[in-house]
Amino acid sequence: MKKQKLLKIISLALVIAALAAAVLPLHIHAQECDHEFGAWLPLFVFTDVFHGRQCNKCGTIQLEYHNYGEPVWVDGTPGHWTRTCPICSHVVEIEDANLPATIHFNTNGGSDIEDYEGYALDLVDLSAFKPAKPGYVFEGWYYDADLTSEADDSFFLFFPKQTLYAKYSVASSAPSSVPFFPLPILPPNPNYSTLNFRANGGAAIDPITLPTGTTVQLEQYAPVRDGYEFKGWCRDEALTRTVTKVQVIDPNTVVYARWSPVG
Repeated sequence: MKKQKLLKIISLALVIAALAAAVLPLHIHAQECDHEFGAWLPLFVFTDVFHGRQCNKCGTIQLEYHNYGEPVWVDGTPGHWTRTCPICSHVVEIEDANLPATIHFNTNGGSDIEDYEGYALDLVDLSAFKPAKPGYVFEGWYYDADLTSEADDSFFLFFPKQTLYAKYSVASSAPSSVPFFPLPILPPNPNYSTLNFRANGGAAIDPITLPTGTTVQLEQYAPVRDGYEFKGWCRDEALTRTVTKVQVIDPNTVVYARWSPVG
């Protein structure tokens, strides 16, 4: 009975939160500000789902999902389980530490990907799940079969069972010996912002300046480093949030290289 009640609460939260998921992380942007953000704090609504921080200069707000740690048992009358977000220190109480949640990947003709099996409130990095389809380029995962609502790379598990759908674009017919990188579609915007690459010991990559709002596919920018394998770009200096694309909306957007030793 308690588990059913918890599932109903999670389901209700998903209906509302899914509206925001397509645009997370949300930025209410002041284009001429070199932001100085305050600490991450739990949101006053959907407190168990989101945290946010605000620029002390212009009031810009950023929202992200909580990234909860492992369940911890707390003695009491009655005792209960808790999970804590290490970013903002928000604690959520849960009745069942092992409430399973599954993501099924519908690859739409691409290579099979095994279901993700985890637990409710997990934050899943979808960039680790990429199907292959001959003649096509994988573009991302979507909530719906019509491919109208894109899922963010940081995917928060609400439902016990969730299906995501793969979207592709036709691969370029350019010769395989010549690298081809499709240019992003640039929105009409007179303001420009810079994307900076922190190679963290790897070969330097020059920053690029683009119209504010441009989304950059990061896979075309791969540094090299002796004795290490490049594992991708992260949005945070602590290397906890791996991303495959980034929207350049701050005057100085930064991504950080993540490495693993070879051998």
